[in-house]
Amino acid sequence: GNKILIVGDSFAAGVPVPEGKDVAGVLRTRGHNAISLGYSGNGPLSELATVLEYGPYLKPDIIFWFWFDGNDVGDLILESQNPILLKYLKGDEFSQNLIQRQKEINEMGKKISEYELNKYLANKKSYKEINSPHKGSWKFGDLIVSKHNLITLYHIRNLMGFSADTLAMKNFQPILEKAKKTSNNLGAELYFVYIPTIPYIERGAPAPTYKEVLSGLQKLNIEVLDLYSIFNSMNNPLDLYDGHLNEEGYEFLANLLEKQFIHQPPH
Repeated sequence: GNKILIVGDSFAAGVPVPEGKDVAGVLRTRGHNAISLGYSGNGPLSELATVLEYGPYLKPDIIFWFWFDGNDVGDLILESQNPILLKYLKGDEFSQNLIQRQKEINEMGKKISEYELNKYLANKKSYKEINSPHKGSWKFGDLIVSKHNLITLYHIRNLMGFSADTLAMKNFQPILEKAKKTSNNLGAELYFVYIPTIPYIERGAPAPTYKEVLSGLQKLNIEVLDLYSIFNSMNNPLDLYDGHLNEEGYEFLANLLEKQFIHQPPH
């Protein structure tokens, strides 16, 4: 089967479904050699770094790049301040040789997990108090924000010109260009998967950066699977969500990717 690399955030990692029920897992059951190097909190610069670090070793035929409009712009704002991540964009041959450093990565991961667990246990009391179900709200760490307020605040900031989006998006095009060039060098096809957040589906109006993202892809002739417009034309798209996608949602996405982009090898 095809060798497929998936990069992205928690949607690429398959949160919150059991292992094997994510997109890569579903594709593996169909005979494709699919691996996801997605991780919660990744943004476009981390994803570019992933392709640059691991692409040469994995030698994929296809790269699926997941974009989530709920936080990828925010992630890019943070990542654009990270000098190491920026080296992947600006430098020609920059690499940290991560494939050879798995032991170090594991140790670092363990330290981070322990730190987070201790922080969680220390906050457990206050955590419990806010952990009650909040319908129509999102939980960011210990902060609960009503969806309506978040979107309104976001749009007011945009209208008043306080948008950091423009700042972040200036790096977006060069990232895409480098991703496309890298994919070409690897002999891989690059496909972009646009995943919308629930409020934009509910409102029937796309994210403020939607058009900019799609036109950037068009300029580089990168084909896109636009789940916003697909979900918009469906009767009950939210049945496929559970905060993230649910098992049915990931299977639905895997079906679309297979149908649209994965060319079956001749039997």
